[in-house]
Amino acid sequence: MTTVVMATATDENNPVSNVLSADLSSAWTTTGLYPHAVAVPFPDDVAAPAFVRVWCSGVREVAVEGVAVTDTAREPVEVAVRTLDSLREIQMEVFDLSSLPAWATAVRITILDGFGPFAAIHRIAVE
Repeated sequence: MTTVVMATATDENNPVSNVLSADLSSAWTTTGLYPHAVAVPFPDDVAAPAFVRVWCSGVREVAVEGVAVTDTAREPVEVAVRTLDSLREIQMEVFDLSSLPAWATAVRITILDGFGPFAAIHRIAVE
């Protein structure tokens, strides 16, 4: 089973494990100051992930990177930085992971800026 390997904010009412749930009414929330990040390893049953879907709310700018969970000396590989122009309740963004090197074993989602002091990631799905 996939677990979250890193998160920069903790909220007992909105734990980071919520990003792995298919229930979009739950979420992991930031604690105010940006940036905030969460990293999720690639599922064991996905040999070469093609993309990641991120459901979020209150996010103005987000970055996606490929990272190595066990080899922290490797520099993260940027997949995309995207500015979101919608304050819709929940927005879903798709990021192409096909350019990641073979050593990348996880995806890191970084909320660079929000529409307010708090933002949320409702779900992360690597496929």
